[in-house]
Amino acid sequence: MSVSVIVPRTPGIKDRDEIWQFLRPRFCSSWQIIETDDPIKSPLGFNKAAAINIAIPHIKHEVVIVHDSDVWCDDLCKYINVVKNNDGVFVTPHNITWKFNQEKTKRLLDGETLYSKVDGEPQPVNYGGGIVLLRKVMLEQHPLDLRFQGWGAEDSVWYQELKTFYKFHKGDSILWHFYHKERSHDRKEINRTLYNRYVKAAKNINDMKKLMLEKPAMIMEGK
Repeated sequence: MSVSVIVPRTPGIKDRDEIWQFLRPRFCSSWQIIETDDPIKSPLGFNKAAAINIAIPHIKHEVVIVHDSDVWCDDLCKYINVVKNNDGVFVTPHNITWKFNQEKTKRLLDGETLYSKVDGEPQPVNYGGGIVLLRKVMLEQHPLDLRFQGWGAEDSVWYQELKTFYKFHKGDSILWHFYHKERSHDRKEINRTLYNRYVKAAKNINDMKKLMLEKPAMIMEGK
């Protein structure tokens, strides 16, 4: 099964690198894995949208998984088939997000294999974040909004945009979220204001199209 996986991440952050090194071998060896860093490198924080967008020209396969580097879901193949067999459908595979605590994460990285809802706590499900599966053409037509800097809201507004134009399939799996230190930034209120505009526009296709026209031009590698 040919799939492209986009993983936005910045190398060199010790705890996140350790998690990714643990998760990377779990992907099918035949899948195209595109690790992609933020090309903007703004002091305002990591721009996940830019990291994902610059990967779009490198996608080789029809089905794309946008996959954070600190999460895992055991049922991806099931949801790949949902996307392959249904035109105009995008998928978030999980309806539960379980964040492991620091001790549980360390044990997993040290070789513990059991996934269980212990040593952690549930988190609100972020549809559009964590893992999203869709077709390449959908990502090409709906790149993420570069105005979101610092982690937070860029994937939530992407979900609002996608659901305006396509059918949303919510899976029934668990998203396992590994512990790492959070990155702080002071853009939360600015991001929230723009997020609220997307929520409002999601009720009307024409309003969403107007909002999409505000997006900054794509950032290309080397620019």
